[in-house]
Amino acid sequence: MNKLLSPEKNVFLLHKYHTSSKLLLPLICASYFTSDFDNTHKIINTLNICNIGFHSYVSSSCVITDYIKPIRLSNFTRASSLFLHGFATYGFCKSIMFNVNKK
Repeated sequence: MNKLLSPEKNVFLLHKYHTSSKLLLPLICASYFTSDFDNTHKIINTLNICNIGFHSYVSSSCVITDYIKPIRLSNFTRASSLFLHGFATYGFCKSIMFNVNKK
């Protein structure tokens, strides 16, 4: 659990973070170009949201490491960040897959 709350201290997750940063722009472009194809567009957007959610969580964790020094407050903030990033990612993915904002 500690590896999940401190991804910047885990080499495997940090490697995935750097890979995900290289995929941000290509996935956004792929989302734009697949907007005419419904199923492909949903898949690309879901991958994009998961990538952005993971990237944001690891970035937030790095900021927490730099600026929040008390251990209890840091752990609470990390757990809150994990929950909120997961909740937001789930909500966006659900919105995409069930087409809540249908035209």
